[in-house]
Amino acid sequence: MDPQTPKEVTAPGDSEPPPYNPSWTYPPVGESAPAPYPPPAGYPPPQNAAYPPPAQGNAYPPPTNYSYPPGQMPQPAQVTVTTTTVPQSTATHQIVMVNTCPNCRSGVLQERFPPCAVLLAIFFFPLGVFCCLAMRERVCTNCNATFS
Repeated sequence: MDPQTPKEVTAPGDSEPPPYNPSWTYPPVGESAPAPYPPPAGYPPPQNAAYPPPAQGNAYPPPTNYSYPPGQMPQPAQVTVTTTTVPQSTATHQIVMVNTCPNCRSGVLQERFPPCAVLLAIFFFPLGVFCCLAMRERVCTNCNATFS
């Protein structure tokens, strides 16, 4: 090597991996396999069985014979059926139109503020705003009727 020519420096991660070869095995020859993970810890086996063994055949215990004093046998429950009739009323449907004129019933009421109310709201703010809202008028778009 000539001391004048620079050497090519490569980082360990810059080299390309070797091509795939199906005859290769893991771990490579001469190396040992990594240690396996320990098996997960399970529940310990029960030491003392506190529950009775499962029943064979019928899962319910046999019925017990109850003895009652003579004449005091329990009577079956009495069932009383009561029928109630609710009268059906015929309801009349009312259609309530919002913001319609009560005079002609075809126009729509629009809110309008008179010029005096607008001036009160400007010059006597904030109390003038309340006066302006109190002085608003509703005017019908069909018959020009004024409602306050």
